Amino acid sequence: MAAVTFAGVTKRYGKLVAVDRMDLEIGPAEFFVILGPAGAGKTTTLKMIARIEDVSEGEIRIDGERITGPDAPEPDAAMIFENYALYPHLTVFDNIAFPLRSRRRQTGPAEIAARVGEIARMLEIEGLLERRPAELSGGQRQRVSLGRALVRKPKVFLMDEPLSHLDAKLRHQMRRELKKLKGRLESAVVFVTHDYMEALSLADRIAVLDKGRIHQVGTPEEVYTAPEDIFVASQLGYPRINLVEGRVLVRGDGLAFASRDQALAFPVPAKLRRRLEELSQGEITAGIRPAAIGIVTAEAPGAVRAVRLMTERLGNRHILFAAVGGTSLAVTADRAELPEAGEGLFLSVQPEDVLYFGPSGQRIKEG
Repeated sequence: MAAVTFAGVTKRYGKLVAVDRMDLEIGPAEFFVILGPAGAGKTTTLKMIARIEDVSEGEIRIDGERITGPDAPEPDAAMIFENYALYPHLTVFDNIAFPLRSRRRQTGPAEIAARVGEIARMLEIEGLLERRPAELSGGQRQRVSLGRALVRKPKVFLMDEPLSHLDAKLRHQMRRELKKLKGRLESAVVFVTHDYMEALSLADRIAVLDKGRIHQVGTPEEVYTAPEDIFVASQLGYPRINLVEGRVLVRGDGLAFASRDQALAFPVPAKLRRRLEELSQGEITAGIRPAAIGIVTAEAPGAVRAVRLMTERLGNRHILFAAVGGTSLAVTADRAELPEAGEGLFLSVQPEDVLYFGPSGQRIKEG
């Protein structure tokens, strides 16, 4: 088992900095997800591990051995591409066996047959070995692509958005397959995606990347519940977190956050009082997950009147878009919680679940 280490890695294309001074350690047998939008530098990071791209500065090591630079050995890494990259003229068997037939490996026919059979059983594609890629569905092709990487038993698997071309049903199915495989792989996996659901469901740890810079590395729970900044908070969850600009006000013997027009206000938890008092003269941003807003009656504590803008139906769950004064909010609710059209709408924020961000966009922490 091998760790992957980045030390001050930068990648430039002319004046464009695709990856900016990356320091990162991925543990042996860890399923590590790099999450970020298009142009974040995710695929470039994978290509540098695979040595498809050279680093401009810094170094990458696998199992302590430097794999970057002109005299470095070829990295023991297998890459699984977004578009499958199968050989159309070869059967499934021969596509999976292809890496074992290279001059460098020179694996015998009996061992090739045994290894391909083992992988085919693992991925439940034994009945497809004589077919060609054109005869396969998208999910079957992705399994063949995965099998071609698995058969090598490399130190590191590199997965470049491998599920993005699949429809929703197949994506869910392949996520389950990858989850089952996680416990059977002895190699590190570096998985790139822009889909936060893939990241949360598959990762042991997540690195949130944007414009070549890592914003946060942590477990799915850490990244979701304690984001380092506004960018990280906005990358995880649908609907996206509500970001409300406002100020901290003294109310009675406590503090309250109020939106700019003060139509939306709620108390600040005592654990954050000292830190927020320091910022009481300037604007801050409250991050409110849609699930942290409840639909209540007019008499409920903290109830504020809202105006319904629209509703998005997701089966038994609904997303309500509403306005409180000049503040637009997304709220998740069960169908039974929604008031009838024409009825008054009142919302209440759960103060303990609100995140606060300072003027720089960094999360304000206890202290």
